[in-house]
Amino acid sequence: FYQLGQWQMENEAKTASHNIFKDFNEELDHHALAMEGLLIAISHNSDIKNHFHGRDRNRLLKTVEDIFKQIKQNFDITHLYFHKPDRTCFLRAHYPSKYGDIINRYTAINTQKRGQVSFGMEIGPLGTFTLRVVLPWFEDGKAIGYLEMGKEVEHLIRHIQKTTGAEFFVNIEKKFLEKTSFDNGLQFLERRADWDLSKAHVTTFQTLHNIPDHLKKRQYTPDYPVGKIRFKNPSGEKKHYYSSSFPLKDAGERHVGNLNILIDLSARKELNHNQVRIVVLVNILGFCLLLCMFYRYLGSIDLEIK
Repeated sequence: FYQLGQWQMENEAKTASHNIFKDFNEELDHHALAMEGLLIAISHNSDIKNHFHGRDRNRLLKTVEDIFKQIKQNFDITHLYFHKPDRTCFLRAHYPSKYGDIINRYTAINTQKRGQVSFGMEIGPLGTFTLRVVLPWFEDGKAIGYLEMGKEVEHLIRHIQKTTGAEFFVNIEKKFLEKTSFDNGLQFLERRADWDLSKAHVTTFQTLHNIPDHLKKRQYTPDYPVGKIRFKNPSGEKKHYYSSSFPLKDAGERHVGNLNILIDLSARKELNHNQVRIVVLVNILGFCLLLCMFYRYLGSIDLEIK
């Protein structure tokens, strides 16, 4: 009975993990579509277009500042760019002091080549995994530039966490990161990460903290994809999770890391233990009852014999 309960519990957790990852990808598509709509609305703003045409960076920034604040507050947008036709960044609304660099990300290059909207997840220099949408900006059939919007994936993950109760780890392969930029990003974002915990990967975002180092390392081992983990949290409470790992691909279809999903089994496991205790107790009581009945039966036979 106990083993059956364990199997059922793990099977349900496995199914839940796959459904969560499916929801994650569907959320990416929904958010990308919404971001495209926001970019189209921005591209139709005549003041924005005129300031961009006139290469007046200060006026453009002043015009888009309030817009960026609103979409950041209402839609968790973290990046907004204005690029020239050669993909030179003219303005970062989220980082105005940095401009003039060529954008060589896949989404920007793909939009320039195809003349169509391009979107997908890409790793930023700070190690953040960002959903990016790049919109070609046309006037009289000619591209006058490109609009780009980004949303850090952690916002999507936190939303899914609230609805599912699952925990998440985003592990990125180190070969796609530059350590100095990554360390600067941690300081800028006020986060912590252990670069030396694994040779090949680093955790760039996690929702579950205070997890022992030996379990953190397990995330990077080949046998991680499925399995149970357990540990005591700082308050001494035993926690049980079912862990699954899913590949993360960027806009260029490169496998850049993994999204590890942990389903909390603690309450379910306690329920399973309680059910076993009840079954055992019922069996003991049943056995005692049968034993009493048996002794009464033997007593009645003894009286009849006498």
